[in-house]
Amino acid sequence: MKTETYIKNGITYNVITNEETDYCTQEEKNQRISICETCEFFDGGICTQCECISETLTLLKDTTCPKKKW
Repeated sequence: MKTETYIKNGITYNVITNEETDYCTQEEKNQRISICETCEFFDGGICTQCECISETLTLLKDTTCPKKKW
């Protein structure tokens, strides 16, 4: 993950860019989604605990399940 700071009109912006190594492998992603699909908080592709779309939540290595299932 790379963070860059910009200042525009006196306002500081931090832009975070994910690098390829920040992403899960397809195998890791599939395993996480498989767990989500059997979860009681999974509803039509969305985690009802954090309101994230499971496809997005399972994408990055540093994200975790809000119920600690993965």
